[in-house]
Amino acid sequence: MSDQISLKGIRGFGFHGVFPEEKKSGQEFLVDVLIAIDLSQASKSDDLSTTIDYGVVVDMVLAHVTGEALNLIEALELFAKQTRKETDA
Repeated sequence: MSDQISLKGIRGFGFHGVFPEEKKSGQEFLVDVLIAIDLSQASKSDDLSTTIDYGVVVDMVLAHVTGEALNLIEALELFAKQTRKETDA
């Protein structure tokens, strides 16, 4: 796959971290997403169903950033794996 979709600067407020002040006060998280995808079908068809809906990806990212607090942001890797499954085009 040689095509990529890059979504940069997705901002959300969350309460992730291991320190009590992080859980209490929260902080803004800035997320960049890079998706490797074959865009040949989408470029020929001009049909959203043949590619990834960026809005859906942004909504999924924000749901996890603003959702259940995690100790380690590395735990969001589970989210990344889930997202890959749910957005297979």
